[in-house]
Amino acid sequence: MTDRPWPLFLVLALASACSLLNEPGEEPPGEDTEAPGDSGPPEDSEAPGESDPPDDSDPPDTTDTDCPDGYQRVGDECVPSCGVAGGDTCEAAGSNMCDGLTALASYDCELCCDRSVYPAVAAHSFHIIDRDDVYSWDAIRSIAERDTPPLICSQNKPKDLDHAHWASKINATWYSSGQAMAEAIHAQLQDPATTPQVVMIDELRTDTHDLVYEASEYMRTVYPQWNGRWGAYLVHGGSVSYANLNPAIDSLFDAQAHVVPEIYPSQSSYCAAGSSDSARDAWLVDFIDGTSSLARMNWLLARRSYKGSSSNISVLFGVIDAYMDGTYAAWFLDRMFYVFVSQTDNPWIIGAANGGPGAYKWDDPSMSNTSRDLAFYESYEHYVTGGSTSSRQGSVSCN
Repeated sequence: MTDRPWPLFLVLALASACSLLNEPGEEPPGEDTEAPGDSGPPEDSEAPGESDPPDDSDPPDTTDTDCPDGYQRVGDECVPSCGVAGGDTCEAAGSNMCDGLTALASYDCELCCDRSVYPAVAAHSFHIIDRDDVYSWDAIRSIAERDTPPLICSQNKPKDLDHAHWASKINATWYSSGQAMAEAIHAQLQDPATTPQVVMIDELRTDTHDLVYEASEYMRTVYPQWNGRWGAYLVHGGSVSYANLNPAIDSLFDAQAHVVPEIYPSQSSYCAAGSSDSARDAWLVDFIDGTSSLARMNWLLARRSYKGSSSNISVLFGVIDAYMDGTYAAWFLDRMFYVFVSQTDNPWIIGAANGGPGAYKWDDPSMSNTSRDLAFYESYEHYVTGGSTSSRQGSVSCN
């Protein structure tokens, strides 16, 4: 068969079809062509499951969920709170409130310790003795050993009296300065095995004012750990006005010290105050509470309130011959109890919760009648323990 040339229109049609199959920019399929759907990760993409390292500016969670209740993590340890560690005192660094005591590690206090071995002493009354080796105060001692508030107060602890029932008495005139007095108080209170419950200064009066003031300021600022463990007696009687004993009284209140007025009316002055029980009793009320011109108990309580102080205030009754100078000493002693609870503005001062009245003083040779402590005990039982406001002995004979 003889070959014949392709018609021109067929040649043009085939060329057009080939052009459509190979558009510009496209490559024909070949071995290097990727399989459909197998695109692979971009060069800078992360592999599955991988992430950026943690940012150092965000600290890891340090919750104390792995520590027991009352503890927090400090470094690698679980540290207790002060209370959980056994402490009852939490202070800033530099405080001396924990001097001499074991420092307890805690997360919430710079300084933590347990001061329960040195309890502050709240309501207390004080029965003074001078000669601690002469016992003419057995009835008073029975009160001190039976009830919580009353204490036997002496320069030296009677050898068979427990420390829990003893208050130490120091004299303001023994010291050349208030600082020396404060150092003496501090020295007595440091050993819980031998310390008195309270150290009392005898006494705040005009000639000792500056000494007591300096001692009080020193105790308040240098030894605040002894708040409630020391105090001072206030001078008694006559025309003495407590307002004249400032600023020492204010300083005692600022230091939360015990403040103990000496209520020492004499029996002869009581009898000379009038011809009737009511007139004499009115004189005794003024002697105790004070008047508009005589600052006594009412002024003292108002001053304590003004200072916002928690100082305890109690009283001493004078029981020696110098004040019980009449024939019927026991009757006059009982009359002081009776007038105080039935006619003064503040009968609670000698109430049981406040320890009743204390007394000065319970040893020879200050009492000709050595049974006077028994008379005091009987009135104490009637008015303080029993809470009676009726007279036990009746009128005082002033003949």
